[in-house]
Amino acid sequence: MFKRRKFKRHERRGATFALVSIAMLAFLGAVAAAIDFGWIALARTQLQVSADAAALAAASELSISNAAARDAAHDYVDLNQVGGPGEHGVLDNSDIVFGIWDKLAGIFSPSSTGANAVQVTVRKHLPLFFGAMYGHPYVDLEASAVGIAGPRDIAFVIDLSGSMNNDTEIWATSSINSAFPGYSTIGTNTMVNVFSDFGFGSYPGTIKHVGEGLPGAPNNDTSYTWLSNTYLLNNLAVPAQYRVLTNDSLSTRKFKTYSWIIDNQLAVLMPNAKPTPSSTTNYSYWASYLDFMIKPNGIYPPAQISYRINTGSNPYIDAWPALTSTSYSSYYNKLGYLTYMQFMMDYGRNKLVTTTRYANLSLLNSEVPMHIDNDPSSPGFGLSFPPREQPTHSVRLAVMAAINRVAELNVGRPEGAKDHVCLITFDTGSGTTVRYPLDATSCSYASVKDAVRTIQAASDDVLNTASEKGLVAAKNHLDPAINPSGARPNSKKVVIFL
Repeated sequence: MFKRRKFKRHERRGATFALVSIAMLAFLGAVAAAIDFGWIALARTQLQVSADAAALAAASELSISNAAARDAAHDYVDLNQVGGPGEHGVLDNSDIVFGIWDKLAGIFSPSSTGANAVQVTVRKHLPLFFGAMYGHPYVDLEASAVGIAGPRDIAFVIDLSGSMNNDTEIWATSSINSAFPGYSTIGTNTMVNVFSDFGFGSYPGTIKHVGEGLPGAPNNDTSYTWLSNTYLLNNLAVPAQYRVLTNDSLSTRKFKTYSWIIDNQLAVLMPNAKPTPSSTTNYSYWASYLDFMIKPNGIYPPAQISYRINTGSNPYIDAWPALTSTSYSSYYNKLGYLTYMQFMMDYGRNKLVTTTRYANLSLLNSEVPMHIDNDPSSPGFGLSFPPREQPTHSVRLAVMAAINRVAELNVGRPEGAKDHVCLITFDTGSGTTVRYPLDATSCSYASVKDAVRTIQAASDDVLNTASEKGLVAAKNHLDPAINPSGARPNSKKVVIFL
């Protein structure tokens, strides 16, 4: 018979509580660590966002100045929350580093010149919720980012239609003087400059009616008819080559009368004009000027060219509404440097005066006068320019100033990081012209300026400016798919339209 054995039960009061307490402490510690680690992770993300924003903002201001880039970086750090509400990262100026980003190598190198990138490092002394329990109440965090400014492919698109020399048309001077308070001689000054470029002496020079100074000359709109049909008619005191005979045809009368005007008036009034006024060597050229200036009087003079002082867009009332037909009619039949300059402005760069010769304003004419810019403050200092027709010459200098600024910003940059520039012009007469094309491998800022130096307005006989064609040409030239050898795939595209 078996006897049941009894075991004595030991007392364990409080043991479970201790185990639970230890487990709870461990659990709470893990929760605290998780909260702090999550807090740190969130702050790291916020800090990186702040650094990214600051670097991009700074890079966008590099083209202005390093100081502007620093200010932008600080502004964007202040705008981005890092940590609790109202808190943000800390950015010292020493943590804003300017340098060069080598796109091919993917390397940022600090540089004091030619910066095309900014490296920004934002820091945060972040308080922890439970870090004091572990002896670390704070953690120091930092995040860095590089913002890249460019490179850019820049297209200057310039209007060279006939209106681009209208500010140096002879009837615009007084309107320009009165249009700008405080600059009451600005219109006159532009004309003085052009007179100087042509070697015409003091502005406005002397202008005289056809035949003025001869006994009995009417000095009005009938001056040509009087000269041809009265003064030169059978006048034995006049050399035979100019003497009009009763049985001469209208065309012969015109040739003799124009020859007399060229040799006896133009040669005296305009000794510095080119080509030299001479009926023997340059009759056709100066006959075009006389056709341009002489008001028809019935059948006289015969066979005038259709392009005259009252044609084209003369006067340009879109710019100067106060101008009327009297603006040009007061110059009819008047000869001299002033009206000759108007003749050249209207013929512009591209309209032939004769079958082989352009106006003396045009670079297509070998006798065009050139002048050196001797103003040290001018962006065109030291360069040789054709006559200062306006506003074209102002555009030349403005674009040169912009190119000089681009060149300054790109000093020290490797070729692949440089801004590239092209020059596109447009007018209806010559269409759209790429005067300096983009090259994906290089850009010579001096060569772009040289192309700008020689831009000139077209003739005044076509009104449409073809602006849309110029812009389309720029869009196509900046498109790597259309212009793979010039436009760079990853560059920013900029169009500056004048």
